[in-house]
Amino acid sequence: MPVNCLVQFWFFLTLSLAVLTSSSFTDWSWPAVVWMIVMLADNRRWRPVFKRLRPFVLFMMLMTAVYILFSVLFTAINFQLILIRGSFSLAKLVLMVAVMSLYFEISRTGAVIDALRTIWHKTGRSWQWVDDAFLFLELTLRFFPGFQRDWERVSQARRGLGLTGNFSRWATIRQLVHDLPAQLTRSLQMADDTALSMQLRGYGRVTPRGVAFPVPFTWTDGLLGILVSAAFILWIIYVAL
Repeated sequence: MPVNCLVQFWFFLTLSLAVLTSSSFTDWSWPAVVWMIVMLADNRRWRPVFKRLRPFVLFMMLMTAVYILFSVLFTAINFQLILIRGSFSLAKLVLMVAVMSLYFEISRTGAVIDALRTIWHKTGRSWQWVDDAFLFLELTLRFFPGFQRDWERVSQARRGLGLTGNFSRWATIRQLVHDLPAQLTRSLQMADDTALSMQLRGYGRVTPRGVAFPVPFTWTDGLLGILVSAAFILWIIYVAL
């Protein structure tokens, strides 16, 4: 049964907050089990999720090792306590990122905004600033993927011309700093062109703006949202006791 993306977002957000509010490895294990169940429900998500997670885990393991080293050298805290604190913080951060990585794999980009716009369109209110806010969010979410695609095209063209064969890491950073202003200027020009084309097509003359791909919100979705909220409230009570 398909679930509304707003309910999906709320579920993964509360799961992340449950990880954040856990105060022991026992508390941490409950959201970890829920995450594992969701992962096992679709085995195709394992590889992309761990691909997203791997660089973060390596970085955080390095930071945890630095934390343990400095704590041992400059504090009088017991080594076992330092190790437990560092390991628990690492486990919480890794699980939070794993939860949100799974969400980004499951959800479609911009689906939450489409769902909110669908609900707003059903209200029938003619508030232009709300449509402007939705449009701002949509264009903002599209900016980075578009900028990334342009950068990949430039990098592929440079590799095709054989201009990156002997580039060191520092030379690559210098090249990025050199190309970044031109890429940002081009993105701003594309934003101006997009704004002009939308004005020519009549943006702002009819409010609320229609939704090309509406996302229905059913009573079942509302019930699931209430159940997720109730479970999160029970979790907060359990952690507080």
